[in-house]
Amino acid sequence: MSIPVEHFYFKTLITWDSNLLVRIQSLLDIAGYFVELHDIHPVCNEAGDCYLAIVHYYVKLR
Repeated sequence: MSIPVEHFYFKTLITWDSNLLVRIQSLLDIAGYFVELHDIHPVCNEAGDCYLAIVHYYVKLR
């Protein structure tokens, strides 16, 4: 069975802190699944607004 890998962006300004991963994981949690995040980095536009780019994530059964 292959692991699904997706690309997406959180369209919200980022505040980097020690709870960032926990907050993201709770936002991504869906019933019966756990979301494991990989390769997270900021992406900034020409106006200087930075967003959180989550390049890879895996969804697995709890």
